[in-house]
Amino acid sequence: MKDEEHNKLLTLFKLSSKLEKAWELKEEFRDFLNLDNIDEATVALNQWYQRVSNSKLAPFNDSKGTVKHWETEILNYFNYKITNGYAEGINNKIKLVKRIGYGVPNINNLRCRVFNTVS
Repeated sequence: MKDEEHNKLLTLFKLSSKLEKAWELKEEFRDFLNLDNIDEATVALNQWYQRVSNSKLAPFNDSKGTVKHWETEILNYFNYKITNGYAEGINNKIKLVKRIGYGVPNINNLRCRVFNTVS
């Protein structure tokens, strides 16, 4: 972040303490995702849960519930360093082809478009 952008952000934080807290929680979660091993990640995630509870920011409490639901799968990333990003990228390309080809009466043509785009 450039100095000018950082200064604007600090000005916004002065106007809204909730925004500042939300930013901090977002940054803490981002830092958690960059950790190297599962033990550090587990500790950091539990600390993040506590900070979210203390923040009383409803959207983060909702997110905390989702993260807790998928905690095992999220923490497995730190063991294997594998994500489904590639598969998600292919799915997004397929959805784009479907949107562009909306109304195509021949399913085989749509299928060919998908295979040509994804391969």
